[in-house]
Amino acid sequence: MLSSIEDAEAVIIAPSNPFVSIGPILSVPGVRNAILSTEATIVGISPIVGGAAIKGPAARMMGDLHHEVSALGVARIYQDLLDVMIIDQQDRTLKGRIERLGIKVVVTDTIMSSLEKKMALSHTVLNALEL
Repeated sequence: MLSSIEDAEAVIIAPSNPFVSIGPILSVPGVRNAILSTEATIVGISPIVGGAAIKGPAARMMGDLHHEVSALGVARIYQDLLDVMIIDQQDRTLKGRIERLGIKVVVTDTIMSSLEKKMALSHTVLNALEL
């Protein structure tokens, strides 16, 4: 499994809770190091839009753990991993602050409320990967 990450062309971190969804994956022995050592482009999609989670407890958990509840807060959590972060158009004012962390930012509609919007986001992710 780890060699799959290390040899990947791309790694996508889904717009999921950084603590209870993505965190456990990253805590599997070797996974974080495999992501850090791969030459793949690492893209993350913010699960926080306009200061709120689209679904689930991510925003509350971020606040409880003293993280800024925003796409910028998510970027800080993943700062050592990401090459590109995709944020929602509602958070466009955070673009410069996230880029100052050394992460390229793509602004788009990330709320997948229809099949067309899901497809549009997937195209944006693929374009961000420059594959």
